[in-house]
Amino acid sequence: IITTSAALAEGLIAPTSTFYCSGVYMVGDMPFNCFVRTGHGPLNLVECLAHSCDVVYYKLGTELGLERMERYARSFGIGARTGIDLPAEDPGNLPGPGWKERNLGERWFAGDNANMAIGQGFLAVTPLQMALATAAVANGGVLWHPQLVEQICDGAGVCREIPVAAVGRVPVADSLLAVVREGMKGAVQ
Repeated sequence: IITTSAALAEGLIAPTSTFYCSGVYMVGDMPFNCFVRTGHGPLNLVECLAHSCDVVYYKLGTELGLERMERYARSFGIGARTGIDLPAEDPGNLPGPGWKERNLGERWFAGDNANMAIGQGFLAVTPLQMALATAAVANGGVLWHPQLVEQICDGAGVCREIPVAAVGRVPVADSLLAVVREGMKGAVQ
């Protein structure tokens, strides 16, 4: 959902874009296979999301590049603690420019972009981060601070409401997020 949102917002694709999945996408001389080895065939954008076509997202990831994928993922709350009131929250791992060089002594390859675009490779996302990112798509782009309770009551029955707070907005128009929502709906139907 983040790769689609980024590609739409950056104008790399349109809500009416169509694609073809042959079952493999070549990044240089390296084959990247779709989980449907025979390919999905022709797909529109909603179908790409609904069927989670790897080939389309490999292509979009290589076109977006690391910097843009990292920027959009960060805007969706990936790679940072959510601030939930639980101890030892993990921020996950969102590689950005220079990350692989600093941490592994290797340069970043286009194939790393392809892997990151489908949520694999060096990317590590917590379930809560993904839930919040998904909620942002569902609600039109607002990132909310997660919380476990709505109110806290003392032994005498006096209750204090815990206010709900927005912590950001994704940089994607709701009209584009509506297309992503259609694809998400197709995935569960």
